[in-house]
Amino acid sequence: MKKIFLILIICIINVLAESNIHSQWKKFDFNISQKKIKTPEYNVNFKDSFNSLLSNFLENKNGIDKTWGDLNFNDENLAIKNLNSLYEYKNVSLLFQKELYMSEDNYNYSGGLINRYKQDNFLIGINSFIDRKKDQKDVSFGGEIGYGNFLKAYTNYYYFDQIRRNIQLGVSFTIPNYDYFYFDINKNEENVDYKISYSPYSIFNLNFIFRELDQNEDKILQLGFKIDLNKSFLKQLKKNNNIFEEVQRYDFLKR
Repeated sequence: MKKIFLILIICIINVLAESNIHSQWKKFDFNISQKKIKTPEYNVNFKDSFNSLLSNFLENKNGIDKTWGDLNFNDENLAIKNLNSLYEYKNVSLLFQKELYMSEDNYNYSGGLINRYKQDNFLIGINSFIDRKKDQKDVSFGGEIGYGNFLKAYTNYYYFDQIRRNIQLGVSFTIPNYDYFYFDINKNEENVDYKISYSPYSIFNLNFIFRELDQNEDKILQLGFKIDLNKSFLKQLKKNNNIFEEVQRYDFLKR
């Protein structure tokens, strides 16, 4: 055993000697050896990576399909939306939308067809969905209409069973020449929400929300700022022309 150990030591010495034939021994610097080794830092955007993975798995490479996903570790839930194009002809689109939500003690998923017609600034659509939840299954039918940057409206009729039914109505609009004001009304059998948004500049928004819920009323005032510290403040202080989110041909259906 001792002979083997000595042979290993001799071999190591020979390797070190050969590697230092053309170099001189240097004094060992104790202080350098005490410095901590820095490991490279990697800035990984998990949300973008997750959405990219979903897109590769769920979408066809047609430039139309879209996917959105959110994996929340803190609240332990998962949400996914996916929109696929089934048929395209001039101004007509037939789309298939799927949604999935999962949490620790609940889940629901849905799938449905969306048929939209768009001509210039005018859009009209109809849809039908089947929803499956942990303790129930329901069917919904709906329609939507939009006109340019001024008006969008939608309605969804949810049929749970012979007794429980729900109708959802929503309308959003701006006033021409005053498009920094935005009005939104959303109503179902449980509550009614009225919302007024004011955003003359892209870095500033003011929201007033009035909510009626089972004979109770809530009044909410929200003040928000969105400033990019890496850009000049004066360049960001420009008029906001994108406050109204018009209905697009390939948007997710709002339900």
